[in-house]
Amino acid sequence: MADTVDLVWLDATELARLIAVGEVTAIEGVQVHLDRIEALGERVNAFVTVLGEQALAAAAHPRTGPLGGVPFTIKDSFDTEGVRTTRGSSLFADHVPEADATSVARLRAAGGIPLAKTNLPEMSYWTETDNLVAGRSLNLYHVVRRGITCRGAVLPPHARQPTGRTRWASRRSAF
Repeated sequence: MADTVDLVWLDATELARLIAVGEVTAIEGVQVHLDRIEALGERVNAFVTVLGEQALAAAAHPRTGPLGGVPFTIKDSFDTEGVRTTRGSSLFADHVPEADATSVARLRAAGGIPLAKTNLPEMSYWTETDNLVAGRSLNLYHVVRRGITCRGAVLPPHARQPTGRTRWASRRSAF
């Protein structure tokens, strides 16, 4: 198996290649990401629902395709069949869709394995990830600062909003 730290940082195409050639199993790929979520999950509050058992079961028999066995996360605004989808709103706190959103269905069809639902602002309508259902997500590299965008990415120090105002900045630091 490849170094587990390296697996977390690989892009999807490289992880798919390693799985396809047998250097890594889909179960190993899913498990290393689940371990990372467990290690950092409560610290940053980025995940609304972790699909650990389902992901490991799917990894035992991964579908073939360009993403065969690669785990992926889903923003909680996208419907995911059988998985609570809150959209960050108390209006949808108990909503469990009967079908996948098109993008989720396509990722699954390509062989991807849903790993978790990620936090977002209520109805995706703000620049900071905070809502009454799951709470605030924090910057992984500086947890006392805000720093997660509505898309879940940590912003570099030079990042600005379209309005030109700098809302927050982050720097990588040892953790």
